[in-house]
Amino acid sequence: MDSAASVRARNRYISIIGLVGLLSTVGPWIFGPWSFAYAQSDAVPVPNWIWSAERSGGKTPAGICYFRKTFIIPEKTQGWIDVACDDQYAIHVNGIKVAIGSGPEKLERHELSSYLRAGRNVVAIEAIKNTSGPAGLVATISLRGTRNAIYHMVTNSTWKTSLESNGNWQQSEFLDSRWQPAVILSAADDVRIWKAPLAVNTNANSLGGNAAKSLLRKEKNANRFRVSREFRVEEVAPTDDTGSLIAMTFDEFGNIIASREQGPLLLIRDMDRDGITETVTTYCDQVKSCQGILAMNGQVMVTGEGPRGGGLYRLSDDDRNGVIDHIDLVMPFPSGMQEHGPHALQLGPDGMIYLLLGNLTQLKADFSPKSPYRHIYEGDLVTPRYEDPRGHANSGKAPGGVVLRIDPAGGQIERFAGGLRNPYDITFNAEGDLFTWDADMEWDQGSTWYRPTRGNHLIPGAEFGWRSGWAKWPDYFVDSLPAFAETGNGSPTGMTVYDHFMFPVRYHGSLFVGDWAQGRILDVRLKRQGASYTSEVHVFLEGNPLNVTDMEVGPDGMLYFCTGGRGTDGGVYRVGWTGRVPPQIQDLGTGIEVALRQPQFQTAWARQQIALVKEELGEQWEDQLLAIVLDSTADAGVRARAIDLLQLYGPQPTAKLLVELSRDRDRRIRIKTAYFLGLHPDDPISRERLAELLDDPNIVVKRIACESLARIDSDTLPTEKLVSLLGHGDRHLAWAAAKTLQILPVETWKDLVLKTEEQRVFLVGGAALLGTGPSQDVCLEIFQTANGWMDSFIADREFLDLLRVMQLALMQGKIKSQDVSNAASRIASEFPSGNTIINRELVRLLAYLESPLVATRYMDYLRGDISLEDKTHLMTHAPFIAKSWTPAEQFEILQLIAELQKDSTSESHTRYLDEAARRFVSKMNSKEHQLVLDRGVEWPGAALGTIAFLPKHPGDDLLGKLIRLDRALVDQEGEAVSRLRIGIAAVLARSGRDQEMAYLRELFENEPERRDILAVALAQQTEGANWPLLIRALTILEDGYAVAVMAKLGASSRVCDEPQVFRQVILQGLSQNQDVGRRFSTALLEKWTGKNPATDASNEQEKVLAWQNWFRSTYPELSDPVLPEESALDRYSFDELEEYLDSDDALAANPEHGRIVYAKADCIKCHRFGEIGGGVGPDLSSVGKRFQKKELLQSILYPSHFISDQYATKTVATASGRTFNGVIEEKKDGSVVVLNPEGNEMFVAAEDIDEIVPNKKSTMPAGLLNELSLEDIASLFAFLNQQSQPKISRKVDRGNPER
Repeated sequence: MDSAASVRARNRYISIIGLVGLLSTVGPWIFGPWSFAYAQSDAVPVPNWIWSAERSGGKTPAGICYFRKTFIIPEKTQGWIDVACDDQYAIHVNGIKVAIGSGPEKLERHELSSYLRAGRNVVAIEAIKNTSGPAGLVATISLRGTRNAIYHMVTNSTWKTSLESNGNWQQSEFLDSRWQPAVILSAADDVRIWKAPLAVNTNANSLGGNAAKSLLRKEKNANRFRVSREFRVEEVAPTDDTGSLIAMTFDEFGNIIASREQGPLLLIRDMDRDGITETVTTYCDQVKSCQGILAMNGQVMVTGEGPRGGGLYRLSDDDRNGVIDHIDLVMPFPSGMQEHGPHALQLGPDGMIYLLLGNLTQLKADFSPKSPYRHIYEGDLVTPRYEDPRGHANSGKAPGGVVLRIDPAGGQIERFAGGLRNPYDITFNAEGDLFTWDADMEWDQGSTWYRPTRGNHLIPGAEFGWRSGWAKWPDYFVDSLPAFAETGNGSPTGMTVYDHFMFPVRYHGSLFVGDWAQGRILDVRLKRQGASYTSEVHVFLEGNPLNVTDMEVGPDGMLYFCTGGRGTDGGVYRVGWTGRVPPQIQDLGTGIEVALRQPQFQTAWARQQIALVKEELGEQWEDQLLAIVLDSTADAGVRARAIDLLQLYGPQPTAKLLVELSRDRDRRIRIKTAYFLGLHPDDPISRERLAELLDDPNIVVKRIACESLARIDSDTLPTEKLVSLLGHGDRHLAWAAAKTLQILPVETWKDLVLKTEEQRVFLVGGAALLGTGPSQDVCLEIFQTANGWMDSFIADREFLDLLRVMQLALMQGKIKSQDVSNAASRIASEFPSGNTIINRELVRLLAYLESPLVATRYMDYLRGDISLEDKTHLMTHAPFIAKSWTPAEQFEILQLIAELQKDSTSESHTRYLDEAARRFVSKMNSKEHQLVLDRGVEWPGAALGTIAFLPKHPGDDLLGKLIRLDRALVDQEGEAVSRLRIGIAAVLARSGRDQEMAYLRELFENEPERRDILAVALAQQTEGANWPLLIRALTILEDGYAVAVMAKLGASSRVCDEPQVFRQVILQGLSQNQDVGRRFSTALLEKWTGKNPATDASNEQEKVLAWQNWFRSTYPELSDPVLPEESALDRYSFDELEEYLDSDDALAANPEHGRIVYAKADCIKCHRFGEIGGGVGPDLSSVGKRFQKKELLQSILYPSHFISDQYATKTVATASGRTFNGVIEEKKDGSVVVLNPEGNEMFVAAEDIDEIVPNKKSTMPAGLLNELSLEDIASLFAFLNQQSQPKISRKVDRGNPER
């Protein structure tokens, strides 16, 4: 649970589809949109200084207090926050860091507009107290409504606080039920602790036009970024010119090509080369939302939405006028462009294009059989899989996100690496190694399958193990590769390697990585470790906000980055060093030196300069490069660059030359030549030399030699050498050897692996064999060999790998537990070990084998002092060994699940545990199901699981038990409770018996906010006492609820002949968004009336309109069947008020103040409530029990939309020319009594009546709420929703309500 508003909103909007499914199958539950609210009045209220209840007394010690304010808005809107804090603060909006500040002296204003979204939002503030003493936070969140009214939320006790950050606490979906209400220390204008903070300075707003914008932008940027004093941040292109940007690069001439979100490619140029960008123009408006941009050879490759849908496109500006002329589709993306779709492009050192795809990309392509990444499997042993409860990426199966390698013409497509989630960018370093930074799934926190944001070294064939749901591989799996860095929560975006000389030396070779959510750019210092890398991660630049999306190093050596994404403000900025770079460093020299020393070698602008050098040198180009390459006394880095130049610009080095160079003393030369030898597959001397390089003393040379041999893809590879390398302790080298072996027939190397006496050779080799998908016999042979290794001494690391090999053998071979019973006993005996990670893998095996031998130890381990993650691991696997549990243990596990959910900080984690409970009870018998239902209040998730397994025709005892449980749940909150009550309603409705239907009708009357769900349940039996409730429900049902009920009414033999009901069915047809709903409404009307005025209609919408016209002509005296329209004169919109009334602020409103508002708003004038008020209009006593808040709100905002016959008014015109308006009572003699809105009665004799005309307009005036604040409106509704009415025998004087 979290805020009251969020709980109520989730409960109210449970999808109709789920209920219909329950009624037929009692199967899955599907959820509709969530809704949350905002608060306070448009007269700026006084905020309060607040702090944690745990640290609110006098002298607060140094530390951090975390605050959350959750609210909803019906649509994206403008917003800002004014805040002060003693001492420092950082503001996050929906998980994005947007601002920092400090000091209690002055309120600082920060924009929130770009980060707000329709629906649920959270402002989360980290408040830091640096020294002991008074501590406090004061803030006002302001939102601009659709009517331009400003709504304010001030710091008060509706804000939640904690002294612990709990991982993803900045996210709107975080469950903060364990957080405490903030304690109010004092009002902001109470100066006993702090002086009243100075108001926000908004002088810049009074300036006109561009002057104001310029000043505001300078002020904003001056305080926006934080970077070391030795650097400066400059604006290159402002957001007014660029809009929200999502990608950028430089072209051959140093111009910036940038992609606007949902918009065109832009060309950003410094036309006069004075260092100031003055021109932003549209470069291409036919391809939009480009997330990858690669300028090469005078053309531009992009991933974006183009004329032929999503795809990889080649663009060219043939006449060089700054506008793209030709667009060619290279590769289509059927799934289009999306956040988890196609992303970055890079040109590799081999001249191939490397393309990064997110895990939801759909691609129809014929991948080359020589693809390095070719053996793909899901890899989860225990099935069925727990999928993400929120539905995220459940359609994305293996291999998840991948990197493709494509020749520039698009003719050859290879899978290069995979098992990624959704990295946004890739980049090569100067050595030719490829890197990416993958995103985490923050809602997996609390589970063993959570994977932090991470840096990955992408070698050929690399597998990183992302899979959907709980099937994500931990990076210790022997059949995957580990990350070289982890950075917790984040949203990584653009990245680049700094290979220039304009930053200090310590930054040379740094990997710069953008983190959009955390508002920072990371400086990752890579260090060689074995055949791969390790790293140190530092924060290079922070901002408030720093919504960085992409970055590149420019020709001037500055780090350029762009901002934007998800509709936030965009722009281009650059970071430069403030120090002095010596002229001799900046001087690239002349001739071939320019090419050799060219910084950022892989950029388009660097390649252009190199091409100019080649053109200038002519035939000397090759001679000079060869001379450098062959000079063993020259600098190795320069010689390696010369080899690169020959490969990319020609003439490409021959295999003979590369073989000669591969014998060089310097490892850098051998690494380079080993890589390029793989590009000569048809030359036997390449293969021979690469085989020799497997014995090279340098581990990187060995790894690359393996990779090049795999690229050659020959049947005559040095098998024994490769098998020997499997035993190397370096995972990347062993991986490369395994991937190379996998291209060979399994028979050629299987025995070498299975008969080896080296543990690591078997472990890595066994995993590699199983990765090829061998026969069941081979899988069983590998499993038995692994079982034999358990008799030997084996260290923890090797034992962990051994367990994974066993898992793969069982999974790939589909081996049954009875076929390996001896091994199953041995595995059970190992649990629990002293190693937590080993225990996790033992549990997987035990769950698959359904071991009956481990229950007692399993329970003891579960009861022990283990982490939330390990408890979750045990709980989710427990259902798979259900045969082992005694009834007492079964119920203890369900109790432990319920207790564990109380510590959950995310709905996703809670719902994983709900699914575990459901699976657990699915293995129980009917008697045990009854016992679970008995504990339904404590275990709503488990009780929910029993619903699907109840008998089709429950007996009296069971139905009675369900009713008793439902009554006990009435005052309970939570998503599991809501879903359980839906399930109960479905079972009761399916029974169709009088007693159960009577109970459902009772619920319908007593719980207005659940009437949509209950109407669908009652509609299963439309006859008898259910009928009038279903007819009433037509006025409140929306969307799928209305469709379900109309469908059942249409199937009933009973008909309705009430014109007002016809009108409501027409309104339902008008409000439906899909033809199915319109069709049910018109079919129902046709059945009930026997008419068909829509014979000439060509579609469902026209049919509804035809019925609308029919009603107008048939019942002219009744209100027009049109949907209500909001008046521009109204201060508040319906959506804003509806959302507000569900907010925590509104729910804390004072009913006694509402009694005063009842008089102030003139309600008392016509409506009785208890013993107060008039009797002209409907009696509002117990109105909160009789109507939904939505209905009450509609009746106030749209008083003429539906007028009860009882209160319909008429106009009486007399012969003397007078008119009287009001409710008419006709006498037997033809005279009438008119009761006017003021409550006065007027008698009109029959002979004086000229005519009586029905009124279509309510006597209730419009705009009743316009003079009330939101706080007043909330108090009024709190008053009307009281269960007991005030007993006041005297009239309340409107002028002095308290008298």
